Amino acid sequence: PDLLFGTEIDSDSGTVSLLENRKTSADSLDILIDYRYDTGFFANNPERKEVMERAARTLETHIKDSLSEIVPSSPNTWSINFDNPATGQPTSIQDITIEEDTVIIFVGASDIDGLGYGGPGGWSAAGPQPWLATSRNRGQTGIGDAPSQTTDFAPWGGVVTFASNASWHSYMSPPDQGTNDLYSVAVHEIAHVLGM
Repeated sequence: PDLLFGTEIDSDSGTVSLLENRKTSADSLDILIDYRYDTGFFANNPERKEVMERAARTLETHIKDSLSEIVPSSPNTWSINFDNPATGQPTSIQDITIEEDTVIIFVGASDIDGLGYGGPGGWSAAGPQPWLATSRNRGQTGIGDAPSQTTDFAPWGGVVTFASNASWHSYMSPPDQGTNDLYSVAVHEIAHVLGM
């Protein structure tokens, strides 16, 4: 996705913003958080879900891109491949539809080292060349037909896993001493899914 960087200084407040949401012909990205693999980290703590959604909205306000939809239909098939965020086991979903300008991020928690990790998912597809190009590039322009020659990162989405054993501050307020700020970690890991 196209992250638009700029420097903006507000002389009244003295704040500096490194992210500037410029007007472009691209639409804002829609980040869908999918909790289907959550085993309670979010479901048992609704405030964590609110923080996760807020982190996604924060990045959406700064990222614009035009991503083609991916709609499988015979003979065009595909699967998304990723590690389950709760178990770490390889997981696939067959023929999922990804809407235009949308990425899906599967979230959950597990007993991992560190606070969290995130990254884009993989995929495989079968069908004619235009379908393969859509699955690979999502309508982004490239300098060639090979997968390695695209000029823009255009994921279907990916996975974010949080440390289930960490002490989390799960509210939109300054973190309590001795806790880890879920919001900051969520923004950081979602950014990894988006290629940053």
